[in-house]
Amino acid sequence: YTAFLSAMDYEMLAVGTNNGFFHIFDAQPDGTGGGELLGFMPQAARANVKYLPDPGYLHQNFVDGAVANGHAKIAVPGDGTTSWRNIVVAAGGTGVPTVFALNASSKTFTANSVMWEINPTTLATTNPAEVSKFGKIMGRPGIGKLTNGTWVAIFGNGYNSTDGIAYLFVVRLSDGVILRFIPTNSAITANGLGFTELVRKTSGNRDTIDYVYGSDYKGTISRVDAKRSSGRLAIARSTMATRLGGASGRICPRLGMFQAWMLLMPSRGAVQLKRRRPATAPRRLPPAAKPEVRTPAPLPPGAPRPRPPSGRGA
Repeated sequence: YTAFLSAMDYEMLAVGTNNGFFHIFDAQPDGTGGGELLGFMPQAARANVKYLPDPGYLHQNFVDGAVANGHAKIAVPGDGTTSWRNIVVAAGGTGVPTVFALNASSKTFTANSVMWEINPTTLATTNPAEVSKFGKIMGRPGIGKLTNGTWVAIFGNGYNSTDGIAYLFVVRLSDGVILRFIPTNSAITANGLGFTELVRKTSGNRDTIDYVYGSDYKGTISRVDAKRSSGRLAIARSTMATRLGGASGRICPRLGMFQAWMLLMPSRGAVQLKRRRPATAPRRLPPAAKPEVRTPAPLPPGAPRPRPPSGRGA
């Protein structure tokens, strides 16, 4: 791994755009930087490109989702050796429903640099039952390794899926095969899993995932335990829900109550939600005394009215 890092003596910038392309630019901070290294249009975006030259075109998003970058020891298209790679995984965001992975291990890109893409069209062929679970992926995909050594990309199913249930997708990083999709709370409908965060080991093999946290559209935070030796992930939220007094299967019943809940990150890396102790009630001050208002005595009949002080109106 040290040799792999030493060989990465270049800088690149990866960004999605609303003309349908995902770009990787040369970001070297000298005269050689600034050029485009890769322009990739995800399959899911190609169906909408025809609307761009329309005189009556109304703006729509294409590829504006979050971008993840990580290192993984995997085989890639065109190179079956298991070696360290620099991988980019990006999503369509509010644009098209898609997640794709690119091999960015060098500044030379080819057709094999596009590792895989998951969208409703590809799912209709490989996983027809999961088409209804796939929405617009809003969160940043996570890259890490399961306890069984499998490198994966993990992301929520996003919003506006036909199914309307929040799911966590676990995808094999090397080829995009869906290993598992986990419903985080199937009792809540018109929902979707948005943002996810991986919590890795803090000692030993720090690429290995311990937990995955996810927040859904309806304000529920769920924790998925990834520490099983089999590499299978499982929802593990009953203990936390009981400790916090939440409903079964819900860690934080109301995500909006930030004034009552604090998200803490202890040194061991696991995220805990703790209720903040109420501050000591402030000492009540006595009500301020009302100013005394004196009513001037009435003037006798025929007496002249006093003139106002100089500089003030009558």
